[in-house]
Amino acid sequence: MNPFQFSLEKVLDVRWTAEEEAKNAYAQAQQALFEAEENLFVLKQEKSELMNVPAQGVNRMQVRYWYLIELDRQTLQAENQVWNLKEQVKTMLNKYITAQKDRKILEKLEEKQKEAYDLEFKLYEQKQLDEMSNRSLIMG
Repeated sequence: MNPFQFSLEKVLDVRWTAEEEAKNAYAQAQQALFEAEENLFVLKQEKSELMNVPAQGVNRMQVRYWYLIELDRQTLQAENQVWNLKEQVKTMLNKYITAQKDRKILEKLEEKQKEAYDLEFKLYEQKQLDEMSNRSLIMG
């Protein structure tokens, strides 16, 4: 009898690769989100610190005012980026989970085929042993 060979081994390999790619994409999305959240924190901290600095003179007040407006614009932009990246992380996580499920389905199928093969092999071996036993009784 031939040794066990899973008929969908190449498909399982492809699913492993797809899972790894999904896992990497998820990790990259998480890293991008972390960096965007860090950037947002820095912007908010900078605005908070600027608000605590007393303004001296009209020119400085005007410069601070325009800088605060720019910080608000950048903060809003950073908040939108964080929101978009959170959505992307959710999407990448779902793709990763789906890829894992697809792989696990094939692994369970492989396991069932292996069990069926093992049972068939045991029956084959038993038949061989029975035939050898019968031959030795007939010849003996």
